[in-house]
Amino acid sequence: MYAENASSQTAQLALADFYHRRVRPLDEIKELSVIANAGAQASEELAVPAEQESWRAFERIFSIIRNQGLGKEFSAAQYRAWLARYPQERSLYPRYLDF
Repeated sequence: MYAENASSQTAQLALADFYHRRVRPLDEIKELSVIANAGAQASEELAVPAEQESWRAFERIFSIIRNQGLGKEFSAAQYRAWLARYPQERSLYPRYLDF
């Protein structure tokens, strides 16, 4: 499989896009979660969180969750992962509580 053989997040994103076109939201989220939970790439070390690929992957995950009406437990698990990845980012805590 392309994403398994490639070492970049670009491959994971391409696979997520493939699943999006096939309307397979859980598979898409699975691939996006790999990107979301990965550390910042060297080119992103100095970027603010909202400009990092990981952050954008979490944003996309929640867009899918809203559009597909996925369950609260699923959403809560994704929020916990987002908070674990960006514990210093205070803007996430109100979002989680509003959820």
